[in-house]
Amino acid sequence: MNPKSKAASFSASNFKPRRGKQRAHRHAPLLLLGALAACTNLETTAPPATMLKGDSTRLEAGRQIYLTQCTDCHSAEPIRNYPASRWPGILDEMAPKTKLSPAQERDVRAYVAAVSKMN
Repeated sequence: MNPKSKAASFSASNFKPRRGKQRAHRHAPLLLLGALAACTNLETTAPPATMLKGDSTRLEAGRQIYLTQCTDCHSAEPIRNYPASRWPGILDEMAPKTKLSPAQERDVRAYVAAVSKMN
């Protein structure tokens, strides 16, 4: 077949999108709703530093470490799911696995302690 005739036989009128793409568009509102729910859950799991009392720079650094490095191995647990008295032991166990610097470890500990004190 001549390449020109093959190209000429293709037109927008005979193009049919794949069914998978149609399904993806149909489910887009559900995906958006899920993404919005995830944002709400993120604030519950790890509240922004602006909601906490203390050095906001250190607390935000601790939050970012909690949400990025801690989640390399597991999902981010809502900090308030555990009593404040359990967090030192949890962090003692996890910190060596993450290879945090001493300053990063202090930031995470400060952040978790501040969240644990929230009402």
